[in-house]
Amino acid sequence: MLENVPNETETKVNGVERKDAQRDLIRESFLFREVPEEALNFCLARSREEQAARGAALYTPARFRRCLGLVLAGRVRVTRGELFVGVLERGDWFGAAALFNDREEYPSTLTALAECRVLFLPQDTVAELMERWPRVGANYVRYLSGRICFLSDRLNSLAAGSAEEKVEQFLLRSADACGRVTVSATAIAQALGLGRASVYRAFDRLEERGVLSRAGKTFTLNPRDPM
Repeated sequence: MLENVPNETETKVNGVERKDAQRDLIRESFLFREVPEEALNFCLARSREEQAARGAALYTPARFRRCLGLVLAGRVRVTRGELFVGVLERGDWFGAAALFNDREEYPSTLTALAECRVLFLPQDTVAELMERWPRVGANYVRYLSGRICFLSDRLNSLAAGSAEEKVEQFLLRSADACGRVTVSATAIAQALGLGRASVYRAFDRLEERGVLSRAGKTFTLNPRDPM
């Protein structure tokens, strides 16, 4: 369950006032690069800070907001069905897929891995920021373009090569910062259009090559020697 946290709070975090820490975090984000302080003040006045307990769902396919969210503290797990996508850390934004479209479902599930604080910026506020400060719009388009390139590269890597190469690339793209990913063979097979037998054979060959180790549905990608 998400709970409202008034923006006016004077609670201190690690000796720094939360409000000041929040401002600094937003100022350093992609959306406010080379944007005047006035836009930042506008954002803070129109946003809402909320907190979530460990295990709480921030977004699900059926329950989400047309907002940009910024992780102020804590960690958030991102999954798509059974597929582990990644972990959001302090300073990471989410929710772009919910803005400026009529889709009735959000593509991912976001779950708090620890107690979290999140800042929500509503769609109408984002739109007004873009109208009043065009640089915000340019920054947002640049961010979306980067996401498109990333997804295009991912599709290319998954579409080419053997089953072993496809599975390896899939796991590399899905792993967290520690090289771990938890996913079922069925989910991988469906995502790649492969048979389960082919996926299991790929697991075996990747283990033989020392690329990964596995325990049930959890895979750990081993560090590679530098070229």
